[in-house]
Amino acid sequence: MNIEDVERLASGYRTARILHTALALHLFDAVQEGATSTEIALEAGTDERATRLLLNALVSLDLLEKKDGRYHHTRLSREYLTIGGERSRVAGLRHTAQSWDRWTDLPSIVQTGDLPERESTFENPDRFRTFILAMQEYQQPHAAAVAEELPVEAGARILDCGGGPGTYARAFARTYPGATVTLFDLPEAIDIARVLEGNASLRYLQGDFFRDDLGGPYDLILLSNIIHSWSPEENRKLIGRLAQALDPGGRLMVRDRFLQENEVEPRGAVLFSLHMLVSNFRGQCYKVSEVRSWMAAAGLEPGRYRKIGDHTELVMGTSAGR
Repeated sequence: MNIEDVERLASGYRTARILHTALALHLFDAVQEGATSTEIALEAGTDERATRLLLNALVSLDLLEKKDGRYHHTRLSREYLTIGGERSRVAGLRHTAQSWDRWTDLPSIVQTGDLPERESTFENPDRFRTFILAMQEYQQPHAAAVAEELPVEAGARILDCGGGPGTYARAFARTYPGATVTLFDLPEAIDIARVLEGNASLRYLQGDFFRDDLGGPYDLILLSNIIHSWSPEENRKLIGRLAQALDPGGRLMVRDRFLQENEVEPRGAVLFSLHMLVSNFRGQCYKVSEVRSWMAAAGLEPGRYRKIGDHTELVMGTSAGR
């Protein structure tokens, strides 16, 4: 890295804010099959000159194309950056944008060791819905592979604990039609999951996974992208509760982003730890060895670590008795 790289790093907020603003104002949707800046501003309800400057910036970032004064989609923007796109990631990117104000608090959080007073995602219905739909977008490309990673017998009982939109629960139900698949989460998340259910037949339990009855016993429990939101003590408690909900020989599968033992790799997990710091302070990414220690403390036999593609990492644990 040289000083030019450092300067680019320092100004990275500019490109991020360009994308956030275009998504917030629905500019990608307003482009439709091609339009002038005047037409796009009229559709979006924005100022024409400011919109034109923003659209030109999007072209310079290869997020749009411009020809004869008209703006057009790239393949990427049409598929990923429009609400109706074939692989739309709009909810996920808007969720990222919602974290902007939290990241501006990083200096004070590091200095004081505490979060400023603010509304949590769970207290704001719009933010919470965006968060749950973002999880659906993130999980969908990997859901079938996760379900196939741990084959189950006919009639198996499966729990997706804290499964949000139910993406993984639906993948298990479709992969193993004879299984009974239960989704456990907060009532507000369950309401969204029911809308997304489609032709997958799920059971629903709602509540707080630290306090309420989890049902069971289960042959397989999935805990996906949960532990990074909680402290080590809370994770140890949660995995202990899940271990008690397993049938003898049942398996717990923990999916998350994991740190290497040196805690400075991979970069995605290191930066996401900071994201959790500014989001709820107590959360962070953890090492596989830490997860295995929580499993062992819960009486589980820690099993293998498995990486599927670039974004899916799993740690397994098995209940004794079979």
